[in-house]
Amino acid sequence: MRQLVFLFILLTICNLVFGFDNMNNKSNAQDIDTKQAMYRAQVFLGITDKSGYSIYSDSTTFSADSVGLQVPYLYKEMKNKRVWRVTVENISLHIKDDCGHTLDGNDARKFIIYIDSKSGILYGVISPFQGVDKNLAPEPSEDFATKQLEGNEEIFLGFPPDPPKVGLCEAIKAAEICVPSLAKELVAYYIMHSYQGEEPKPVWSITCRGIPPVQPIGRAIKVDSNSLYLSNRMRCVVDATTGKWLFATNKPQVELREKDSLRYLEDEK
Repeated sequence: MRQLVFLFILLTICNLVFGFDNMNNKSNAQDIDTKQAMYRAQVFLGITDKSGYSIYSDSTTFSADSVGLQVPYLYKEMKNKRVWRVTVENISLHIKDDCGHTLDGNDARKFIIYIDSKSGILYGVISPFQGVDKNLAPEPSEDFATKQLEGNEEIFLGFPPDPPKVGLCEAIKAAEICVPSLAKELVAYYIMHSYQGEEPKPVWSITCRGIPPVQPIGRAIKVDSNSLYLSNRMRCVVDATTGKWLFATNKPQVELREKDSLRYLEDEK
């Protein structure tokens, strides 16, 4: 009888120990490793071959606003999340015009991809500008941007759990109207998106920053060093399933600096 009791106690202890260990393993299985992060980055970009570019990653805890990722509607979901930051260098987009000629400005780009270390979802991609440009405005704050999109009935519903059928590199080519080949910086989000009551679908929202100036719509003002702050950016939305360009917009616009506000007031007199 004592042997049976001892055996029962031993089995109970073993179950507790191994059960706890299995829970740890299950929890750890939720974290993607560096190889998985780099593979996901390649899938998100839509690059399959391994020649001509370099890729590396590091894990970090970041605040979304510290790296320029201020996604309208979804900002709070990202803040202080632990992510894999994957860098891919020497990506040539080879964007061509209607005649098949490669456009100027197609120098190899660097892309920084931010991937949640638990779920593997994509929070955003930045192709950063390496120089200094006083007219390259920061992205608008999340609240300021969300209010503008709400006014146009454009809603960001969440980050898709499944990878896109059309990678970012192909989506950038489809966004030719926003002249991404001449953009100093690109900021892209892969999101579930609804526009003016349409059924939600996964899209790429691609902001081209530092492009040749576009005259601000509805503002009778010449393009100068002040108005460049508003007019040298455009955003294109591309269907992430079909690769079809959907629309282009200059919203969300950035928040005016004080000198810009004074200039517009003077022009309205």
